[in-house]
Amino acid sequence: MTKEAKSSSKSKFLLSDNFTVKIIDRVLEYLQQKTWSNRIMRGEAICNQVGLYGIYFIGIMSFIFAICMPLKITGFSMGYGLLIGICVLLGAIFLNFAADKMLPSLKLLIEGTPVRISSPAFFTVSAVFSGIFGLLVLAASSIIAVQKGDFGSFLYGVLVFVCAEYMMMLMLNPSLLKVEVVRNVSAGEEFIGILSFFMKAMLKLIPLIFAVSMLWGSYQILAMLFTSYINFAQFYGDVRSLYNTAMMALLPLSGYLLFLFYYFAIDLAKALLAIPEKLDKINNSK
Repeated sequence: MTKEAKSSSKSKFLLSDNFTVKIIDRVLEYLQQKTWSNRIMRGEAICNQVGLYGIYFIGIMSFIFAICMPLKITGFSMGYGLLIGICVLLGAIFLNFAADKMLPSLKLLIEGTPVRISSPAFFTVSAVFSGIFGLLVLAASSIIAVQKGDFGSFLYGVLVFVCAEYMMMLMLNPSLLKVEVVRNVSAGEEFIGILSFFMKAMLKLIPLIFAVSMLWGSYQILAMLFTSYINFAQFYGDVRSLYNTAMMALLPLSGYLLFLFYYFAIDLAKALLAIPEKLDKINNSK
């Protein structure tokens, strides 16, 4: 066999070696198109609106529920129910105000803290794992839901699937989180860049989780309105569950504060790591 033939055969072998990689890369390139980035931005805006309107809906329906409580629980006075309803409605107005002010701040926080990495390879691999993980969870939850007749398991699987695929899209489009790919990045800066990406991704997920929580809370209050309570324990359990869901309206505020604490810790670590270098410069200048 001639040298050219050997070279050609080796080249074909290498092509067949990584054909699956090329197929995956083509799929990822399709998902990295600008149209998908625009869809993420539109989806985020829709989630914000759904969540904000959801708070109002929960507040109004909770007010109606509080007025109807004397009909559901023996010995519950109308005046007490009206007072609770007014307090809940005022709480909903405050939660809506807080969420409406903090959701844009999350976006400003992401854009105002750019980070750098040397290569997007880690994000690409993580994106594939995230996409596969979401599909596996959806399939497993669907099987469990059918076997046990538990629709809640299916809904949980759908939520995890949506979050996993959303994370995959963010990993494939790191520029949405102000992550730059540049050369000459140190290992420490690379680590901070990757860690900061995931912290920013958590902020980016807040509108989605916020909207889903408010939709679930809306379903809960409607179900409570048409539920006949046999005992106070059942009533208390539903109210507590609705309260926990409604408190998810504070997620934009808590996420904002958590991210600030994270960046404060990062800046503090950078300052401590820079001390030896500054001391060396002072000693050399003497």
